[in-house]
Amino acid sequence: MTGEKLLEKLELADPAYVQAASEPPAAKKRPWTRWAAGAAACVCLLASAAAVAAGGCTWLLDTFTARGAPGSELTQSGYDLAADVEKFPVSALTGEIQEAGEEIARQFENYDLFSSWYPGTLRRTRFPSAAEAREYIGLEALRGLDWELEETRTNLDVTGDPQGRLLRIQLETDYEVEGVRLQAFATIFTEDSEDTVIIGARTTEDVAFRESLRTTAGGRQYQVITDMGLASGYFGMDGYLVEDGVLYNLHLAYLREDEALAESLLCQWAELF
Repeated sequence: MTGEKLLEKLELADPAYVQAASEPPAAKKRPWTRWAAGAAACVCLLASAAAVAAGGCTWLLDTFTARGAPGSELTQSGYDLAADVEKFPVSALTGEIQEAGEEIARQFENYDLFSSWYPGTLRRTRFPSAAEAREYIGLEALRGLDWELEETRTNLDVTGDPQGRLLRIQLETDYEVEGVRLQAFATIFTEDSEDTVIIGARTTEDVAFRESLRTTAGGRQYQVITDMGLASGYFGMDGYLVEDGVLYNLHLAYLREDEALAESLLCQWAELF
């Protein structure tokens, strides 16, 4: 299996790993001098794992490299995190998103066992901006990023059950800065979702992962997971934090020479909360 087969989600996905693994590295080095000030202003201090867990954010459960099941030649690398998030009542979703539950219920009703897809997830891609997607959701606790970056794409994925109850809503906003690809996720869990929230990543490549726990200048703690490089030449970096009960995640895919820029962008993202 190649890097194009990356990642099977537990609760959330990092689709940028798939995209990064399937594209060859860019040959041209891109300048990033205008982002240097952001790197200098960002304070990233190491924190303790106990402090992060106590703060109701995310904490690392496990990392593994080339782990295989007994009797199988297939191996996987990845990590698992636990997240302490709020389970919002569906009544708190005051936008038009309620219609998504009806569509998901119809998916189950019309499902053919011989189909190549499985019901339960609805994707919306018609939003011209993340602001309009947030309005569609209508959750007061959901924050927008006051970030001076141009959005390249906004997707909304809604997961539900056969009764049409909404379980999870994930808003994805994409950016690209000087060759570094960014995907900003905001994920909402409802009162009907599973009690335990486990998030993570899987790849068929033999790659190690490194964790760091950081604190912004304003005292906000967040967790960072970095991979040690894929066969495509790309590296991946993920930041995780919980704000007002919503899980936020920034995934960055970058080449080795753009690591400092990726670090700067991650710190800028964390400082927005």
